[in-house]
Amino acid sequence: VMPDAILLLCPVLNICRSPSPSRVVFASDVLLPQPLLKAFATAYDNDSDHWMVRDPIFSPVFAPDEALRQLPPTTILCGGLDPLLDDSVDFNTRIRRMGVPGELHI
Repeated sequence: VMPDAILLLCPVLNICRSPSPSRVVFASDVLLPQPLLKAFATAYDNDSDHWMVRDPIFSPVFAPDEALRQLPPTTILCGGLDPLLDDSVDFNTRIRRMGVPGELHI
């Protein structure tokens, strides 16, 4: 059963360890510095290679379009200086293009 809506707060949508502009620019973030982000990712995927194969179970950004089209209204909140900002913006853009209603708040 799908929920009526989804609220994502500073979500980790792409666990891949490839750099994005926000991950590079905000690598020294006080709350989520790059080493801590990497440690969380390693703990989350049990240091496996899921991040290399772009598994949508670990990184929703890699879910197929047909799965994302079924999402209920989705609101995403993220910080303007967040290392994960680009992931939120990219995911928001993708689901909006597929017709999923919702908002992005930065």
